[in-house]
Amino acid sequence: MKKLLKLVSLAGFAAGIVWMLRDQLLPGPQQPTAHPPAFRNPPPPTTETKPAAVVESNGEGFELQDDLTAVNGIGPVYAKRLAGAGIKSFGDLANADAEDLASRTDLPRDRIADWIRKASDLA
Repeated sequence: MKKLLKLVSLAGFAAGIVWMLRDQLLPGPQQPTAHPPAFRNPPPPTTETKPAAVVESNGEGFELQDDLTAVNGIGPVYAKRLAGAGIKSFGDLANADAEDLASRTDLPRDRIADWIRKASDLA
């Protein structure tokens, strides 16, 4: 039992010494030499005020269509609901009636009224 106690205390002493000298034993922090990965650098801001998505139309070229998800509060799911109700651009949304659109999309009128205000700034 005494030998075991001596062994444990010796191990504890050695661990204490290593703990005290850890700053000298471990290498210091290194400065990165390479550039960070691209995903850490945000893309530069664009000056475009009206975001648009390119949509193919009838196989005869392309037409630009407003991206309704640029309106704060409209995600892909709500954009699909609005498209199903005939709202495909900021102008369509800005000119829509909140009551009528709420009944066609089954969304709260207050939320749609807020979207209409925000879309009128983008239209």
